[in-house]
Amino acid sequence: MKVKKSKAEVTKNQGVTYTPEELARFMARRLVEIWLKRREGTPTAVRVLDPAVGEGALLCAVYDELVQKFDGHIELVGVDIDADALEMARERCAYVMDAGRSALTLVEGDFLEMTHEQLGSVDLVIANPPYVRTQNMGAASYQKIAAQFGLKGRADLSLAFLLNTLSLKKSRGCVVVVVPNSLLLTTAAKGVRMQILDAARLEEIWDLGDTRLFDAAVLPVVLGLSGSGEGGGEQLLSDVSVYSAYTARLPDGVEPVRMGVIDALEGWGEIQGEEIVFCQESEQDKVFGLRAGYLGITPHDLGWVLRSPSYEELLRVTRQDKWCHLSELGSIKVGVKSCADKVFLRDDWHRFDVEPEMLQEVMTHRNARAFCAKNGEGYQLLYPHYRKSSGKRGVYALDDYPGLGKYVRKNRKVLKKRKYLEKVGRLWYELWVPQDPDGWEGDKVIWRDIATRPEMWLDRDGAVVNGDCYWFKMSEDVVCESWGEDVLWLLLALGNSDFAVHFYEAIAGHQIYSGRRRYMARYLELFPLPDMALLQSQELIDLAKLLYESPERYEELKPKLDALAWDAWGLDGDAFREFSYFTL
Repeated sequence: MKVKKSKAEVTKNQGVTYTPEELARFMARRLVEIWLKRREGTPTAVRVLDPAVGEGALLCAVYDELVQKFDGHIELVGVDIDADALEMARERCAYVMDAGRSALTLVEGDFLEMTHEQLGSVDLVIANPPYVRTQNMGAASYQKIAAQFGLKGRADLSLAFLLNTLSLKKSRGCVVVVVPNSLLLTTAAKGVRMQILDAARLEEIWDLGDTRLFDAAVLPVVLGLSGSGEGGGEQLLSDVSVYSAYTARLPDGVEPVRMGVIDALEGWGEIQGEEIVFCQESEQDKVFGLRAGYLGITPHDLGWVLRSPSYEELLRVTRQDKWCHLSELGSIKVGVKSCADKVFLRDDWHRFDVEPEMLQEVMTHRNARAFCAKNGEGYQLLYPHYRKSSGKRGVYALDDYPGLGKYVRKNRKVLKKRKYLEKVGRLWYELWVPQDPDGWEGDKVIWRDIATRPEMWLDRDGAVVNGDCYWFKMSEDVVCESWGEDVLWLLLALGNSDFAVHFYEAIAGHQIYSGRRRYMARYLELFPLPDMALLQSQELIDLAKLLYESPERYEELKPKLDALAWDAWGLDGDAFREFSYFTL
C-alpha cells in the first residue's frame, strides 16, 4: 500500500521533519528531568517510546541522558511507517546495545493504527510527530482519525499522535513532544487541550516561536507532561517563549547574551518573574527574546497563554472597570475570501473587459494605517455577487455578462481547483466567503489580520473588506443611543495605542514570528472599552478625530495617545513595556 516517494515529496506530504540534534538533546534532558522529579520509588527498568522515530535522534538522545542518571535497564521502542528511516535508526542506535543493560525494538507500521496490546505501556515518550493538516490527508483518512481522536476543523496529525501516546503512558509516565504552537491557541485544538488536561499534568511549555530550528516553516512548541490529569483549571508550570527581536528596539543599555537559543534555554532554570533575556549567537544572527511566566488558561478557553503578574493585573482591571466588551456593541467579521486572490484582486483591471459593476473598491493590508486608510495602490476586487430583492445573495450569470464570462473562463483552471465550492453546490467562479454585499455600508473599523500591532482605521465609503483584514460595525440600536459614533472614535484611539498591543498579548499570549500577531475576531470580541463619561475617554475621542483628519501626525501624538489610554484604566504603561519583546 505504501508508495515509494522522493525525499521532498515525503517531507511535504507526510509531514516528515527530522529533529535537529541540539533540540533532540534539549527534549531528552527535559523528559528525564521531569521523570526523575515525578517517579515513585526506585524503578529497576524504564521503557521509552518514540512513535515517529525517523532516523533515531530522539531515542539516542534519551538513552544518552538516562545512562548518566539511571542505573536500571533501559528499553527503547521506536515506531515508524518508513522502512528506510527505520534502517537508519537501527544503525544509529546500535551502540546502545554495547552497555549490556539495554534493549532496542524498532517496529514498522502506522502508530495511529497500533493497539495497546501491540505496543504495551511505557514510562517515557519522546516524539516529533509528523505535521500534516488533517484536511490534506483525504476525506476518508481524515474522518477516521477525527472520529478516533475527537479532532475538529483544521487540526493537525501531530495532535492525534500526541493523544495516542497519552493512552500508552503509565499512570506516572512522562511525555515530551514537539507540536505546532497552533495547539496553544486555535479553536480547532480546544478539544485536544481539554483531552490533554484530562490525561496528564502540564509541566512545561517551551514555545520556540520563529527560531527556525527546523528546515520546515513551522512554529514549534515543546510540551512536557506527566502523570494523570488535573481536569482543567490553571496549572502553575514553567512556560517559556522565544521569538525574534530587533536589536534596534532593545531597551536602552541592554546587550544580548552571546549564545544560541538552545544554550540560552538550557541555562534558564526556574521561572524568573517577568524578566526577558535576549540572546544572539553571533553578530550576524538574529536576536531572540526569551520570556518566562506560567500557564494561563483564558476565559472561555481561548487558549493556553503565557501569564505574568503584570498581565494578570491588566486583565483584572479591565474586567472590573470596563464599560463593555466590543462584542456587546456589534459584530466582527473577517473580510471576503476568494482562495484565488491572483484572479479576483488586481490593480490592472483596465486590461480586461469585465463589467464595471463587478469591480468593487476594496480594503486590504495595503491600506493599513492608524486611524485613516492610506492609498491601496489601485487594487479592486472582482465581486460576482449581488443582492436579490428577497434579501438573499445571488451570483451573476456568465451568459448575461460576457466580460465576466470571458475573464473567469480564462482562469477556469485556477478557479476549478477550489473543489470545495462545487462540493457544497456553489458555482466554480464564486468567492468562497462573499459576506453580505450590503453589510459594508456605513461607518466601520478595519484592521489587519496579521500585524505587529492592530493599526485600526475608519472606513466611511462602504468599501469591501478583503480576507486579510477584519472589520467591526456597530449594531443599529447602539448607533441610536446617546453615545452614537463616539464609540467608534474611542475604539480607534484605544486600538491604535500601546494598550491594545499589551491587552492582546495578555489574552492571546503568543506571537507568530518577528513580532507579528493574529488579531482575530475571537480575541478582539473581548476588547474592553472604558467608561465613555471619563474625561480621558472624551480626550481620546477628540484625539482620534484629529488623527483621522491628520494621520501623518500619529507618531508625533502617539505618546499623548498612549498616556491617555493607560490613564483611562488607571494603569502605568511603563510597567507593561518592561515585559514586552519590543519597545512598542
